Amino acid sequence: MNLYQIMPSSTERHECCAAGPKNLGRRIRLAAKWFVPGALLVLIPKCPLCIVAYVAMVSGIGLSVSAASSVRIALIFVSWSGLFYLAAGSVLRLKRRSHENNFRPNNQIRIDR
Repeated sequence: MNLYQIMPSSTERHECCAAGPKNLGRRIRLAAKWFVPGALLVLIPKCPLCIVAYVAMVSGIGLSVSAASSVRIALIFVSWSGLFYLAAGSVLRLKRRSHENNFRPNNQIRIDR
């Protein structure tokens, strides 16, 4: 009988790391969180008259060019803010994870009695 049992290292696959339906839904939500502000930023028209035309087609409401310009600037600000928020959260999460891994031993020794 072994007196010392070495726990599995952190590189081995655990039950909590196994891919499953929960993880698939979480990955889709994470991809959507990054996709929506990025796609909005890419698809924002450069011309305020295009925004006027899009709003008129979708809702039937007419906008002035100055209002459309303000809407365009607001959409750009919201898109960049969302991307910066997601990037900052990812950086902080990686920083926290690397900090935790620096102070945790890879193999823990347990004595069976």
